[in-house]
Amino acid sequence: MANPTDVMTQQMSTLIAQMGFIFLEYLFAVIAFFIVLGFFIGPFTYGHRISRLLESKRRSPFEEFVQGLLFIGQSIMHHLIDWIRGVSSTQRGARSWLSDQQIINELRHLSPKEFEEVVAQLFSTMGYHATVMGGKNDGGIDIEMWKKGRLSVVQCKKFISQKVTPHDVRDFFGAMGDRGAHQGFFVTTGHFTYDAERFAEDKPIHCIDASQLAPMMREYGIVGGNQDADEACPKCGKPL
Repeated sequence: MANPTDVMTQQMSTLIAQMGFIFLEYLFAVIAFFIVLGFFIGPFTYGHRISRLLESKRRSPFEEFVQGLLFIGQSIMHHLIDWIRGVSSTQRGARSWLSDQQIINELRHLSPKEFEEVVAQLFSTMGYHATVMGGKNDGGIDIEMWKKGRLSVVQCKKFISQKVTPHDVRDFFGAMGDRGAHQGFFVTTGHFTYDAERFAEDKPIHCIDASQLAPMMREYGIVGGNQDADEACPKCGKPL
């Protein structure tokens, strides 16, 4: 005859195992739900910074978890859109379309000086008279720009994995005051921390991260555009 204690122990073990399987099923269902939700949100956020799920300064681990799942879903959709646009561009006989990530990778392979020159070219195309300051004694300002008699300044950070911190933005804001600039643009191939963005919210600072910079580069024809393959550079004569 079986020991009642052993029978009870076996039943408890079975129950715990069943509860564990049920928990995993619900967990995988939640993960799939939020990734799919992010996937369908993707077309609406394509070309823009992926917005945060919650605006509270302090977020719980669950909120961070959900935000990460939505980000994965949106990123999958963004890469799918990049691929579709690339195939469409190639079929039209044009130069291969560069995805946002390819554009950012190209920018990250530039030297800091070259990156500043490319950013200056971007703003020049936007109607600014941009001048790269350069040098170690630039006072925290990489580019000075004039438009309609008003001074704007730019800080460039060619980051890969590093994020722009509140300290970086605070220093830039101080440099803006020293130059008497009416607005500033903080441009990075990386991303801003949440606190850095919050610091810039009520100030004349435009935060441009990788997800915004790549579409701007393409829109103004700086890199990754849809030029004809036979178009030649007016300086060296090589195909663009």
